[in-house]
Amino acid sequence: MIDLIASTAGDPAAGIAPQHWTIQSVGAALAFESLCGEPVRVVFSDNLGELSETMRRRRSDGCRPVGYVCPTTGRVAVRVADFARSDLNGDAPAYLLNEEAEEMGLDGWRLIEGVDISRDGSRFEIWGVANWSKVVGPDFTIYVSAKHAAELAAVAVARP
Repeated sequence: MIDLIASTAGDPAAGIAPQHWTIQSVGAALAFESLCGEPVRVVFSDNLGELSETMRRRRSDGCRPVGYVCPTTGRVAVRVADFARSDLNGDAPAYLLNEEAEEMGLDGWRLIEGVDISRDGSRFEIWGVANWSKVVGPDFTIYVSAKHAAELAAVAVARP
């Protein structure tokens, strides 16, 4: 168990003050981050560098391989790049999964509104329904229904 002090920036324009709290695990920090939709910044810890790197790495994992099927929901992992470039983007439900939140008994699923592609196509900004966003690389995985995953796979096979 570790002790760390973490904070969120808040949004002064919206009247949301910065928040500071003590957390005892990286999983708890990431679960809280998932719930509040804002990055958590570690501001104090005995092993600050290592802890910040662990959080950065786990935050950006999109860790399940393409085709992984969630055993509880049946949702299928797909590449964010494939979803973003498809007609499903913005029309079909897609989700992010925070497995640490699920392990703690929280709902780890976050609904995605849509995905924007950077000009050079190397970065993707995922937008969520609770006014959050996350910038990821093309191989980051998100989840869609089995039907929509099959549609994406068919399009990928049809491309020359």
